[in-house]
Amino acid sequence: MALQKCALNVNNKNKELQPHGTLEFPCAGYASTHTDSIRDFISWHWHEEVEVIHIAKGNMKLQVLNEAFSVREGEIAVINANMLHAASGDPYCELQSLVFSPLLLTGNMNSVFASKYVIPLISCSHFSCIVLKDKNQSVSDWFSTAFEALKNDA
Repeated sequence: MALQKCALNVNNKNKELQPHGTLEFPCAGYASTHTDSIRDFISWHWHEEVEVIHIAKGNMKLQVLNEAFSVREGEIAVINANMLHAASGDPYCELQSLVFSPLLLTGNMNSVFASKYVIPLISCSHFSCIVLKDKNQSVSDWFSTAFEALKNDA
């Protein structure tokens, strides 16, 4: 499934219109570089999918609703579904992201796993974003393995 081109296309409510992946595999991978310049700003947008961002180099300033997060090299940010967010380099970052539908995990929204775990999580008003500061690198390693598998699956 290779990486998709990172091109932000939103409607008048800032909903991202680009599909992430396919119906058969609802997940897309992106790699991009950003600075703190206004032309590199990732403008405000939201999507129905969950987004996991790994900072490969540098630092990123991430805004989700009313919260600001500093995400440093090697850290991972998880943005909940349907959350308005924006980002920029702080002052520079290289990021890798996976944007995926909860259906990738559940198969369908009527499954026990969906109703017991995934739907309560993505519906939780207290979970907009979390930054994982992995001291022993295992989460970063798991992300890198998944990202490389997606990237190399042409």
